[in-house]
Amino acid sequence: MVWLHIIAAMTWIGGMVFISLVLSPALRKLPQNSRSELFQTVGTAAKAVGWIAVLILLFTGALNVLHLQVQWKALIGRLLIAKLTLVTMMIVLSVLHDFILGPLLSARLQSSAAQDPSTRRLRQFVPWLARINLLLALAVVYLAVLIARS
Repeated sequence: MVWLHIIAAMTWIGGMVFISLVLSPALRKLPQNSRSELFQTVGTAAKAVGWIAVLILLFTGALNVLHLQVQWKALIGRLLIAKLTLVTMMIVLSVLHDFILGPLLSARLQSSAAQDPSTRRLRQFVPWLARINLLLALAVVYLAVLIARS
């Protein structure tokens, strides 16, 4: 279960790292219409893989916690509470990004509202959600290491 949990975490977080550090900078070199279309295509595929990884993480994480028989007041329990809090925040931000604001932005970019000031603000905000989520993910990995070493 631990191995599967780590593979799922690598998949979810690795996708975030790839999109943030490789795909987004590379797409800036393309014309806007090609960039939007390619980003939407890759994003849709990454979203499916990412959410499967999240489901695996939730399942294997629950089994791992049950196996550990965590003492919640001990250091490992407090670290786990912090990790679970960050994971919950990540899931909320991912839902907001993947199912609400991301699709709204895509629809606006393909409509007559593409040049509206609200669309421009949304276009700046959505990538920041992804960046914040990546930072939270790195903090979760850090906490996971602390838990493993405790």
